[in-house]
Formats: sequence, C-alpha cells, structure tokens
Amino acid sequence: MAPGADEIGLGWVSLSSLASAFFPGREESHSEAIEVPLPLSPEFWRTYRELLTGFLFEAFRFSNALTAAVQMPRTPREHEEEDVIRNRQWFD
Repeated sequence: MAPGADEIGLGWVSLSSLASAFFPGREESHSEAIEVPLPLSPEFWRTYRELLTGFLFEAFRFSNALTAAVQMPRTPREHEEEDVIRNRQWFD
C-alpha cells in the first residue's frame, strides 16, 4: 500500500501563510483572502522574497518527479491499443 501524504511529509498549507513567507510585511490571516502584487509586475519583484537555495531545491524535486513519471512502466491499458493493432493482422 502506498504511503499517505502525511507519512511522506506532504500536507495542506494555507495561502495566507505562503504569502506572508514570500512577501514580508503581509501578515498571515485566518481567511484565504490575501492581497499580493500582480505576478511579474514591478511591485511583485520589489517585494517577493524567496531564498535561492529553497527555489533550487524545489526545482530539483520537481525535475526528479518529472523524470520518475516519464520512466514509470506503462499500465496494461496503455498496451491494449498496441495489442489490438498487432492482433488485427490476424483478422485482415
């Protein structure tokens, strides 16, 4: 059985806590209504704060996840179409 999200360190994080972590001066609220600058705007780049090491670590994890997904064995259903095409020659 696959481990649950809590067992591998995954869980829910509120958007307001993320906003307060990456945009200093914005306090965490109890509601999900938060105000942050428009992404890629000049104000966004002036106020956004993320450690480069944290960004690179997460980018590396994302890259590893994509690599693992590409290398996963195909499911039997994905082989089904190939089998139908291959076996069709017997009926033609």
